Amino acid sequence: SIYVGVDNYAAMRQMAAHLYEDHGYRKFWLMMGPEDNYESNERQRAVLDYLREKDIVPGPDDIVHADFDYQAGALAYRELRRTHDDLPDAIICVNDNQAIAVCEEASREGLKVPDDFAVTGFDNFDKAGFYDPRITTMENVREDMGALAVDCLEKIWNGEQVPDIVYNKVTFLKQESCGCHPPESDIRSVLKKQVLENIIGDIYSNELLDLESVLM
Repeated sequence: SIYVGVDNYAAMRQMAAHLYEDHGYRKFWLMMGPEDNYESNERQRAVLDYLREKDIVPGPDDIVHADFDYQAGALAYRELRRTHDDLPDAIICVNDNQAIAVCEEASREGLKVPDDFAVTGFDNFDKAGFYDPRITTMENVREDMGALAVDCLEKIWNGEQVPDIVYNKVTFLKQESCGCHPPESDIRSVLKKQVLENIIGDIYSNELLDLESVLM
């Protein structure tokens, strides 16, 4: 089988290194996905490996596992707060949904991200860039990943050799939720991008329907 996806381990090590080296954070909580999820486990392993190299070993209460949606993130944050008397320097979340949930729950307590603690996500969903503060995250363009998968299939059909693992490019976006100060985003260009993506999405849906018809 061939894996086409993200190098979760390398990306999350980069995230942990930024928090430790650039911001000087030393106390971390980890909010990860379900315990049987491969991508979440790779992200968790990367963070823990990096922290151990720096002689930081999070305790069992410093790591929680939850689903990838907003509500699960909110519940997981409450669990972390319930089991701790003090705050961390940073909460590393498995994705942007959880990260925004943490920010919202913290706000209800009168806490502010990143003043009271930093928060990071993963995926760079649109909500990460529009939220206040903008979420520090890893951008994984799923359309590019789909194109890579199709390229691999085409090579296989043509009898060409394909690596067992093909990684999609991930871009580290250092934004406000970790304490960075990126330039203000151009909202008009972001909205223009969204409009074009919607148009491309409609075209893709129509082409997919045509393909399904032909295959049937």
